[in-house]
Amino acid sequence: MKIKNTISIIALASLLTACSSGQSSQSTTPANNLTVYTTNESAQFQPLNGINFQANLLESPNILIDDTIKYQQIEGFGAAITDSSAYLLYSLPEPLRTNTLKTLFAASGIQMSMIRVPISSSDFSLYNYTYDDMPLGMSDITLQNFTIYHDLTYIIPLLKMIKQINPTIKIMVTPWSAPAWMKTNQNYFGTYNGQVGSLLESDMAVYAQFLTRAVQNYQLNGVNVDYLSIQNEPLFAPDTYGGMYMSAAQQSSFINQYLAPEFIANGITTQVLNYDHNWDHPEYPQEVLSNLTSAAESVVTGTAYHCYGGNVDAQSITHNQFPNKKIFMTECSGGDWAPVFGDNLVWDMQNLFIGVLNNWGNGSMKWNIALDQDNGPYVGGCTDCRALVTVNTINNAISYNEDYYAVGNMSKFIQPGAVRIASSSTNPDLEVTAVQNPNGQIVVVMVNGSALMQPVVLQWHKQQLQFNIESQTVASINWN
Repeated sequence: MKIKNTISIIALASLLTACSSGQSSQSTTPANNLTVYTTNESAQFQPLNGINFQANLLESPNILIDDTIKYQQIEGFGAAITDSSAYLLYSLPEPLRTNTLKTLFAASGIQMSMIRVPISSSDFSLYNYTYDDMPLGMSDITLQNFTIYHDLTYIIPLLKMIKQINPTIKIMVTPWSAPAWMKTNQNYFGTYNGQVGSLLESDMAVYAQFLTRAVQNYQLNGVNVDYLSIQNEPLFAPDTYGGMYMSAAQQSSFINQYLAPEFIANGITTQVLNYDHNWDHPEYPQEVLSNLTSAAESVVTGTAYHCYGGNVDAQSITHNQFPNKKIFMTECSGGDWAPVFGDNLVWDMQNLFIGVLNNWGNGSMKWNIALDQDNGPYVGGCTDCRALVTVNTINNAISYNEDYYAVGNMSKFIQPGAVRIASSSTNPDLEVTAVQNPNGQIVVVMVNGSALMQPVVLQWHKQQLQFNIESQTVASINWN
């Protein structure tokens, strides 16, 4: 039985006993406007018709929903607009570009509600760059040469188009590396000539100013930045693209002594996330969050995690230690190494979406929104990563991958501001999460990861909903 942060096993047993005797602690509330959509390899967002709640409790339920028990607020779901993604989408001819953006961000599409944007280049860029590059041996401690000109060519214009489609979209920005002249190895790569690059202690103040200017310049150009994570994957120093090793102790010092005071002095309201790396090192955010100054406490709102190591349960460790801080899953990529649609859909739902929410996540994002037919452009790192959307640069054909449908089963139905409610499954093949949207609508998302069709007997208040869910299929159920 898999029950994470929902109803306890004892409470579940008592609810099941009450159900079998025809009693419930919940009042009878009629369900209206019920819709059930299923997604698998053969059909996406397929409505199931002829299904209705029944007032008679004829069977023992295997899914329990209790909207009287509430947990964390949900902020959104989405993916990253990397330099490569922005270039590909912005370069599409009209009306294909607008139609593609609407499929991604409009209510008529999957209505993604969060975007992650690299500060300077990432491994998915047309070339390596930062906002203040200098010739080897030279520095710019006054940031006289700072400019976001590169982003003004197509990244910011694309983000503004997206905001016109979905004005409430939230933007998170993340640096892959400080400029080379601020680093111990004097190179943009995480590791260069065998030397791992870290931020120079002497340049911590100027780097805080660098990040502040990045946020300010985005805002001056019409793009509000909701979140900033300090460093992408601080425990990894790649040798083929931008990166920067940053220990928990150094990140703590940087936030407390430099970034938080800089943000406060400049009236920056962007919320800061620490860590931004894999689930396998929850001790990192523990160290950072345990040592915040009173000023930094007001600036640092939580932790960002990636999926490439460890288990999603690490989020619950962080939540239990810091229950007032937010948690986001901010990067996870599929790729050619995992070619089976159903397997990928199930894994994403179990871990990145149902798993993230049931382990106190406030939102979840995949990696690239768009890549081309050759899994690029890229400047290093992953050469076989898969995006939500594949843009064929030869004929401008757009194809939507399983990652798109995994995100969509959350973003299409769960509104920003929704609150997770209690949900439990007694069938180990069915994993479930549930929320209540701001308009009162209940949304239940479940996945059948088994090789067999599974019966669903869902109980909410004194009513039951019964249907069958096919193998490797997601069901998104909502009602008023």
